[in-house]
Amino acid sequence: MQSTSYVSPLKAWWTVFVLFIAYIFSNLDRNVLSLLVPSLKADLNVTDTQIGLLSGVAFAIFYATMAVPIARASDSRSRRAIISWGIVVWSLATAASGLATRYMHLFLARMGVGVGEAVLTPASISLIADIFPKEKRGFALGVLGSANYLGGGLALLLGSAAITWVASLGPLWGGLKPWQAVFMIVGLPGLLVAFLMLTIVEPRHRQTEKQPAGNLRDLKDFISARPLLFTCHFLGFSLEGAVAYAVAVWGPTFFVRHFHLTASEAGLVLGPFLLVAGPLGGLIGGWLVAHWTKKGRDDAPMLTGLLGTVLVCLAIAIAPLMPSVIGAAFFFGLSYAAGPLAALGAFAALQLVTPVKLRAQVVALYYFVVTIVSIVGGATIVALFTDYLFRAEAAIGYSISLTAILLGPLATLLLWISLKPFARMAQDADA
Repeated sequence: MQSTSYVSPLKAWWTVFVLFIAYIFSNLDRNVLSLLVPSLKADLNVTDTQIGLLSGVAFAIFYATMAVPIARASDSRSRRAIISWGIVVWSLATAASGLATRYMHLFLARMGVGVGEAVLTPASISLIADIFPKEKRGFALGVLGSANYLGGGLALLLGSAAITWVASLGPLWGGLKPWQAVFMIVGLPGLLVAFLMLTIVEPRHRQTEKQPAGNLRDLKDFISARPLLFTCHFLGFSLEGAVAYAVAVWGPTFFVRHFHLTASEAGLVLGPFLLVAGPLGGLIGGWLVAHWTKKGRDDAPMLTGLLGTVLVCLAIAIAPLMPSVIGAAFFFGLSYAAGPLAALGAFAALQLVTPVKLRAQVVALYYFVVTIVSIVGGATIVALFTDYLFRAEAAIGYSISLTAILLGPLATLLLWISLKPFARMAQDADA
């Protein structure tokens, strides 16, 4: 009989640390594009809509479709190897973005970034589940989750530093454009993280030893038996994600166009807010779920997610209308703090009501829906409003605000509808 002991605390937390670093580089490679919009538009002669497609469709098409097969592979194969190869792919694809001389070259490179980054979350969650006992697993996942927000803040700060440094160098070797050099600078160091990933443990797959993972028929039967709950949950949180992602893609550009900051200055304004507000929101969200659960609320996770959704959409609707840099940054910062409430509520709800053998696949399916709707929608809707409704680049703030005004109430309504069916299901759940 195999030992049921977990790995040593030192090895377990070293794994969390390395994964934390991987998440930071993932966010840096994904989000640096938002700081390079002015340069890309000038050198490649592209529209806002084309930039939106780079950040949305190009990235999400494989990021979403790879989620389910990667989740299934993570239940039986080496998570360490899967993540390491994923980092290699997204790092080289980011660096390859710096070789682009045409829009389509950059589009294909961004598709490569999506392919690589699709491996990180499913394989990481599987690893954490196998190296930590149940009572410590939540905290470890919380630490890892904070990396998304810390990584987003560092992406803006480090990206701004890279832009400033490249600009100070003068003419670059081989006629390289500054934005091309920035892609290479942020992409290539990720290869070192891929090698660092080889130092973590690869534990045995405990869950598949206890019981086989559910098949696709099991997944279909489980979801189709509860259409109202999962439709409202998936679409509600996806629409909230679209509003939040609109700021991730277009926030720096708003400060450049509306307040006439440089791209580097815009990153320095937003970076600290994201760096502080995101982890703070995660702590508040965790406390709210625990508090409402102790109060006897069976819908505590969904209620927390609903509150986060309302705050995110309200803050983003207001932020672009503020007359000062600090005012706009404050409300964007409020949305950064509220975002983790929505994300934590969404995942906690799924974990609570889904059978153990289906959890990885339900999360993967949720990732598929939320990626398509939020990343594609959030990146593209703002651009379409700017190009075809307002027909002025300077109106980017109105486009962001309008996106929140239109999508926010619908997201709120869907999540409100889901509260009662979720509570009923949670009462009978084998959590």
